[in-house]
Amino acid sequence: MVEKNISQEVLEKIKGSKPKPKWEFLLKDYLIWFLGFISLALGALSFSTILYMFFHNDWDVYVHINNNIFTFIFLTLPYFWLIFLALFISVAQYNIRHTKEGYKFELHKIVIASIAISIILGSLLYNIGVGQAIDNVIATRVPFYHKFINQRRQIWLQTDKGLLAGVVVAQDGDNFIIKSIDGRDWLVLTENARMPFKPQDGEPVRCIGETLGDGIFGAKEILPMPNTPWMKAPPMFERKVKGIRIIR
Repeated sequence: MVEKNISQEVLEKIKGSKPKPKWEFLLKDYLIWFLGFISLALGALSFSTILYMFFHNDWDVYVHINNNIFTFIFLTLPYFWLIFLALFISVAQYNIRHTKEGYKFELHKIVIASIAISIILGSLLYNIGVGQAIDNVIATRVPFYHKFINQRRQIWLQTDKGLLAGVVVAQDGDNFIIKSIDGRDWLVLTENARMPFKPQDGEPVRCIGETLGDGIFGAKEILPMPNTPWMKAPPMFERKVKGIRIIR
């Protein structure tokens, strides 16, 4: 009798329930696919930024930053973007697995496909300058970006280790004045420097050498510092620095 009552209750519930319309299932499925594709796109953007940071990582002077190449790589890896890439790939595979046909795909195949898509699309985005644009925009708008994410700026503020970077603001013969990344004025002496190019006013440069005094830097090597729009020339002014008249 009890079993009959239970069966009757279940039957009544089935009769009373209204099936969801097909469009609701389709909408949910499309939404999950859309979120999956968005995650893949964000993963590709992250990878394009990783490529940009990798190829503009001061490889040419790593021995002056850290003698050990592996330590240099460890210190300069873009962990933030690598975590983002892993996160977006995980979200993408989760969404794809939960689509109507997602159960048919094996997990490892979805993960491999997601990684491959992010790498291929990210490489294309890097080639058209998207990775650089992302890094530059965030660098100019997020104060802690250079300290915790892209530490290139911090590396070139280590004058105690012989590393100095800034924008050329004036020249006095072979020597010149630069405004460093942190806004200080430095007289750079170039008598004993290897300099494969002639720095121009307003040009960002990297200097390797040693501090000789307050605001005086003896350069042993001077190199260009491309792809740094966050290093801009200061506004027009006239003053003297270390006895050199600066007009800009």
